[in-house]
Amino acid sequence: MLAPTCPPDMGVTGLSCMDRFEAPNVEGAKPLVMQSAEDAVAWCQARGKRLCTEDEWEHACINSGEPCNNDKRWKPWDKRTANSAAEVKRLWQGTPSGAYPKCRTPSGVYDLKGNVEEWVVSKPKGPYTSARRWPYTLKGGWWASIQTCRRINDEHETTFRFYQTGFRCCL
Repeated sequence: MLAPTCPPDMGVTGLSCMDRFEAPNVEGAKPLVMQSAEDAVAWCQARGKRLCTEDEWEHACINSGEPCNNDKRWKPWDKRTANSAAEVKRLWQGTPSGAYPKCRTPSGVYDLKGNVEEWVVSKPKGPYTSARRWPYTLKGGWWASIQTCRRINDEHETTFRFYQTGFRCCL
């Protein structure tokens, strides 16, 4: 099977196309955060795309170079805050998409390891894969966590959102 021809804002990752940057898929833009899996699915569908699968994401990540933006410290959410937008701004330690040139795949997909944790469609249960708790999982780690291609965070329901959760789309 031949690799697909991807639109200019996407890179080839195996047999699919993947957004070059975390949503909103704009170089130099801050990634969308506070995004749930449901938000991610709807955002991708509105653009004629779909949420990437766990396998697609891992395949791309394996060739993605150095970790991205992994020198920060976790800050806890201040439960006393009345203004969630101000609290997200206070906590945000990510970087604009593409800020780490060595953190990319050969086809130009950036920021897979670090920056934001990305929603993907969970792997189905198989002979080498245990069943995931939810239909979507978070991949890649974020600026204040361990960042690897195989790291999963499947502890959250589809409506979970936090200051480090984002996504990207595939075709």
